[in-house]
This record gives sequence, structure tokens and C-alpha cells, in this order.
Amino acid sequence: MTLLFNPSTKLQLTALAQDLPQAILLTGDIGVGLKTTALFLAGHQLAGLVEPVAAKESTKAGISVARIRELYDQSHSKSRTRQIFIIDDADTMSAGAQNAFLKLLEEPNSPVAFILTSHQPSRLLATVISRVEQLSIPPITREQSEQLLQKYKLPPTIKAQLLFIASGHPADLTRLANDSNYQASVLKLMSTAKVFMSGTKLERSAIAFSYATDRQRSLELLRASIALMLYTLNNHPLQSTIDQLGHMAAAYDAITANGNVRLHLMTTVL
Repeated sequence: MTLLFNPSTKLQLTALAQDLPQAILLTGDIGVGLKTTALFLAGHQLAGLVEPVAAKESTKAGISVARIRELYDQSHSKSRTRQIFIIDDADTMSAGAQNAFLKLLEEPNSPVAFILTSHQPSRLLATVISRVEQLSIPPITREQSEQLLQKYKLPPTIKAQLLFIASGHPADLTRLANDSNYQASVLKLMSTAKVFMSGTKLERSAIAFSYATDRQRSLELLRASIALMLYTLNNHPLQSTIDQLGHMAAAYDAITANGNVRLHLMTTVL
């Protein structure tokens, strides 16, 4: 398990691992390594890992009420040794699952602690948020990102592209460097995002329609497009790009909040 943290975070995590609260929520950007951080904090006291799974009738992964009830039984064993359970992507818990988890927090078993991770903590119930401590994991530095990629035999052009895509996000950089299929898919996504940002209206509409059937892919497209726009703004701060960025960000927020994917993607084209 490779650990790479922002210097300001490393000491804080080391101290936290020695005195973990009953429940803590780790937040941060996609790719900063929230799961890796949770595993580091749990160490040899890890007793269980809860992750989203797709239900038979759906392609969308989530954490069900039944899984949290299983966790309740697991965490209320008669063991007197310290047990730490991780709930990865906790924001994918259904409302019912979150209420079941809240009950678990209200009836704690003293040797047990929970580590939750979430890239979208706003999707968690306020009652759950109020019961957990929070720690934000910031991105690593540009220098650390470059050092991470030095151990891989990457062509300079690919290295520059990976740094543009995922600088600051060690988990994503590592996967991009190690997994050639994933790397190819992400580079293709960035190429599509470039057209979605600056192509003709017809080209952009075609892309919007092709992504409209998959919420997760649409969010990935918007994230890539927003990253390209921010880069463009740093070099050419045009009002038209600022306006377009606003439309992209609004569409991303709306789709994240379960809005109609096709409708909101098209608002970025019109």
C-alpha cells in the first residue's frame, strides 16, 4: 500500500492513527486516495470493509440497508479488542442505510470505530454528519506528483498529459501509470472533452447524446471539460469561456443531485 500525502497532512494522520475517534469521515477530491488513507488509519485493527455494489436491477453501485444491518451485527460481537470498520464511498448509502448507520452510531460498541470516506459529503444526511468527526485530505504538491511518476518509464508526452489530468491525486496518478487500458480510456476522455468544450454545436450535441445514458460517464466528461476550461482561462481569460464554465459546473451539480442527465448536458451545448 503506497502512501503519499500532502506534507501538512502526514503528521496529522500519524497522530490520528494513534487516537482514532468513534467515527470519522474522510473527504477529498477523487483520486487523492481516501480508501488508502482509511486503510492506513485502520492498520492491523481493520475488521471489515463496506463498499458499494450494484443491485441486480441496477448498474448503479450503492450500499444497502441490508449491508449496514450486517455491519451492525459484525460490530456488536463480543470481541474486546479494537475493531475498525471502513465504509468506502459512504455517500452511496441509501437514505435507509444512512438511518440504519445512524442507529449504529447511537448504540456504539466501545472497542469499535468507523472510518467513512466520501467525495460528495453533501449527499450524507445532516444527522450522520453531526455524529462524525471530519478530516479533509488535500491534494499532494506538484513536486510530489512529478516524483511519483519518476519511477515509471513513461514518455515525456504521456507524463505531461498524466500530470495535467491528475496532478495532486496520487491514487489516480498511480492507476494511470500502472494500468495502460485505464490510461488509454482517460486520454480518450480528455480528447472527447476538448471537442465537447470547443467543437461545433453539432459535434457537442452528438457527444451530449452519447453520454446521456450513463450518469457516471457524463460526470467524468464534465469534470474533464471543466479541467480543460480552467486551464484555458489561466492562459486566455475570455468572458465566453467563463460563461461556458458556469454552465458546465451547474450541469455537473445538477446531475450529481440526480437531475436528468440528457437535459443538463444539453444546457451546456445550447
